[in-house]
Amino acid sequence: MKITLQIYWIGGILFFTLILFPIPSIAGLVELVPGLRIATEYDDNIDFRSKSSETEDDFSGSARPSVRLKYNTERLDLIGRGEIDFKKYLNQTDFDRTNQLYALETKFQAHQRWRLSGDYSFRRDETVDSQFEETGRTFRRSRVQRHDAKGGVQYALTELTDIGPFLSYIRADYSGRDNTDYDLYRIELPYTKRFQNQRDTIRLTPAYTRYDSDDNEEADGYRLTFGWERLLSETLTFDIAVGPRYTEVQQDNGDENSNWGAAGNIGLDKRGETFKGSIRFSHDLGTTADGEIINVNRLNMFADKKMSERFGIRFIGIAWYTNREDNDAPSDKVVSFELNPALYYMLTENHSLELGYNYRNQRELGEPGNPTTQRNTVVLSFNFAFPQRWD
Repeated sequence: MKITLQIYWIGGILFFTLILFPIPSIAGLVELVPGLRIATEYDDNIDFRSKSSETEDDFSGSARPSVRLKYNTERLDLIGRGEIDFKKYLNQTDFDRTNQLYALETKFQAHQRWRLSGDYSFRRDETVDSQFEETGRTFRRSRVQRHDAKGGVQYALTELTDIGPFLSYIRADYSGRDNTDYDLYRIELPYTKRFQNQRDTIRLTPAYTRYDSDDNEEADGYRLTFGWERLLSETLTFDIAVGPRYTEVQQDNGDENSNWGAAGNIGLDKRGETFKGSIRFSHDLGTTADGEIINVNRLNMFADKKMSERFGIRFIGIAWYTNREDNDAPSDKVVSFELNPALYYMLTENHSLELGYNYRNQRELGEPGNPTTQRNTVVLSFNFAFPQRWD
């Protein structure tokens, strides 16, 4: 099966590397962090419908137990985590759901010059949330199971330069009849050079992407991006990556389209003792639950300010502008944004209380009346962590 082939291939690289380059000692740092999040929420448009006559509102309660395990030695970093989110509504019980997330991340210094990495995650949730977060558009509720596998080999040519292939694979399976299951493959070959001033890094990355859907729509993408990262100060970093992109799309009716475009991102990150924030813009292709290949323009803003030792304010804002890759008709254009301010209070070093508000807005341009979908949610949550550590 396709889904297991890529996962076994990436896992095999890590397995044989451990055999060829055995770790001299298994002794290391072990951190185990069980956690629990308990929340109550009010949602005024649970199913994210544009017509006010079809919206459903309700209160809900949720419990999300989680666990995070970290193992670290001189040459090996291993992080595993898992969580299950149980959510129950007071009246609209048809929307009750259980989401799951499991992930494993590894980094291994196989040799002085060779470094390997591999990640795998499995996520089971609903398109109303995950699709909106990824592409800024969603139309029908369904369950989705998504597998993400990544693996890479990095070789140090010199102390300041390295090169190596990086592969990734995504498989998405939807429960809805109107949705389209798909496979997404990507291979990259980044070349990285760091300058002796310890402030500048440049990166050249050729990449190939292959998209296969179960409704026979296929796409091949080729791109070459040039990136530059600059450490402006000890707490401020600027980075940019941009380059040309060529895409060939074959639709299920046999029609073929190809075009040139651009891909890239630009961002600014600030990290301090009491404040951290970032702003980032990106332009790339994305895939919807309907099987459409779309251009995704995305603007992210994040800020977290500690007002005192215990009290803090957080803000997350995201805006999207999307349209089909092979069709520039106005009806295929969607503008969306999300605002998420929150207040939090640290009850102890590991336990906190948080009050958050979330507003989502999606507008379909070109459709009669430009239908707009809005959603407001208010969440009060208690967050507990119980860290354990062994040297």
